[in-house]
Amino acid sequence: DYVVRKAVSFSLATSAVLIPGGMALFALCQEVGSEGPVIVACAAVGLALLSVVLIPTLQEALETRVHRAFFPQLYDYRRRLQELPAALVHLVDRSQLVRRLGESLAAILDVETCEIFLPDENGRRLALAYPSPGVPEPLAEAIARDLEQLAEPVLASEVEALSPAVASLFHARGWEVGIPLRVNDRQNGFVGLGQKKDFRIFSGEDLQLLSAVAGGATVALENASLSRQLRRSEAVLERANRLSSLGMLAAGLAHEIRNPLVAVKTFLDLLPQRLNDAQFLSEFRELSLSELRRVTDLIADLLTLGKSRTASDRWSSTHTGSPTCRRCRRIRTSSSRSC
Repeated sequence: DYVVRKAVSFSLATSAVLIPGGMALFALCQEVGSEGPVIVACAAVGLALLSVVLIPTLQEALETRVHRAFFPQLYDYRRRLQELPAALVHLVDRSQLVRRLGESLAAILDVETCEIFLPDENGRRLALAYPSPGVPEPLAEAIARDLEQLAEPVLASEVEALSPAVASLFHARGWEVGIPLRVNDRQNGFVGLGQKKDFRIFSGEDLQLLSAVAGGATVALENASLSRQLRRSEAVLERANRLSSLGMLAAGLAHEIRNPLVAVKTFLDLLPQRLNDAQFLSEFRELSLSELRRVTDLIADLLTLGKSRTASDRWSSTHTGSPTCRRCRRIRTSSSRSC
């Protein structure tokens, strides 16, 4: 398809330039005759220069149309390969990204196998990430080191000269093409593609497109890694905020519980001296029950707030003016002041 596309587009571009130009030059010769050879020569030179400029430009413009007309299926899959990197960079979830990359390559290229190896959780060894294995399948360290030497997509027929171990891996897994995923001269993954189902070979243009796909996939994987680190940082920050809020709440609770207990303790200290004072005993009883009820209500409120988030939200939406909410706000206010 490459030879036909180039030949047909060149023929069409040449015809589009030289036929009208030749006819115009012939008409000029007929017009001036033998009296203007210099004019004819200048016109011929101008036509030659114009052909040098216009033919490559027209050929490039016609090549896509010829490709689409003569080889629509090849044109379609190459167009989809060109669009794939732009689609990948918008995915920030690693599992979704890897699945999209594997499924897209397998569907577009119509290959028998498509396997993607990415660094494991520790970032030390390459392990199979697509298709998702039941048990992780890390590559041997020696093979992983040899794969790091690959900088561009490589055919299975070219690997033997680079590394016999990698060639054995290609043969064992049925790979026809290997695509390294690299960022900042560091290997970030590896993609192995099997033979095409229609038995067509991978051309040089295919390898160039796959190199562009590898670049887009590498950027997308880096974005996914940064996004995951950001989510982890946000989770740590949220946990720290919760612990801080818990500390403030604990300080407020200690203050709210201590005050009633101090009042009860004071009356208990005075009780031996005023056992015969009926008024004191009556006030002591009422105050003690009131303060203990206050502590009991506070504990009940805490148990209510300790339920599920949904229940807590539903409760707060229907009891925003209840004594419990007012008491909780008072606890937060007092704890903030104490801090």
